[in-house]
Amino acid sequence: MLSFDDAVTQALYDTYYSKLFTMKNPDGCEIGLTFFLSHDYTDYFLVHDLWTKGNEIASHTITHQTPIEHWTMLNYSGWVDEAHGLRQIATHFANVPPEDIVGFRSPFLQINGDTTMQALKDMNFTWESSMPCRHFVNPAIWPFTFEYQNVLSMSDCQIGPCPQDSYPGLWEVPLIDYNGTDGFPCAMIDTCATGNTTDIVYNWFYSNFAPRYKGNRAPFGLFLHAAWFLKDQSHFDGYMKFVKYLNSLPDVYMVTISKTLQWIKKPTPLSGMKTFWDCTKPSAPCNQNHNRCFWQNTVPGGERWMGSCLDSCPPNYPWLGNPFGN
Repeated sequence: MLSFDDAVTQALYDTYYSKLFTMKNPDGCEIGLTFFLSHDYTDYFLVHDLWTKGNEIASHTITHQTPIEHWTMLNYSGWVDEAHGLRQIATHFANVPPEDIVGFRSPFLQINGDTTMQALKDMNFTWESSMPCRHFVNPAIWPFTFEYQNVLSMSDCQIGPCPQDSYPGLWEVPLIDYNGTDGFPCAMIDTCATGNTTDIVYNWFYSNFAPRYKGNRAPFGLFLHAAWFLKDQSHFDGYMKFVKYLNSLPDVYMVTISKTLQWIKKPTPLSGMKTFWDCTKPSAPCNQNHNRCFWQNTVPGGERWMGSCLDSCPPNYPWLGNPFGN
């Protein structure tokens, strides 16, 4: 599972994401990425393009605001406005159907326990991925549902408060800790010590992947912020070397989180994988002129721009409580 958090911009698209589009899984389908969108500076024309290429769009809230404590105290309606509001924005300006935006990740991996999960459940999200896991690494824990009190809340709650109640049908895709080169655990790749040469970074990826590949084969996630690539060219080069290695393996599929859960719900042997996932790519109208909207004064403050699939721009910058910019 390859994912990227935060805004989708032209620079990140051209420099990094586009380099992954030529790879195909053993079934002949192109690999799939999951993009956790936050709103500020996202280009929704490019979001539409990513979706039509078979990638998954998930919610990462509208504001992604600081301080982190904000999310600890956020009430039910706040979570609805943030998580579902981002879905509304992406549906309206990128023309991605709401039923295709079913995943969520909280900013800074900070949830507010049952308040967050109830909001996600009520807004018809089917999975979320905000809970780090440190004690169930080898063998690794598999994604699970919230039918009953979950093991992470009971004995591995790394960032509390963790949920205690039952949410039937809502899945958790845990962020299983990596081991940094400094010996410290880390939930997101960009928070890990990984080295500063292409080979060292590649070897770091491999050392974290190998126990899973040779062990219980629980899904392995490459979860990061693309800004990590900007810090050192070796980060991207080592990442690409590792992804190309994965792409050379006949029994490894790089798919979206939703497709991963689809397989978990219906485990299928390698012999049946050629036809398990549908390669058909989605389609929907989008203004091919790449409309770029600009606002000099906005609710969050200062100037903002935004790419859109629509022919015209709304009078106001879309934001919390006003996702369509009315």
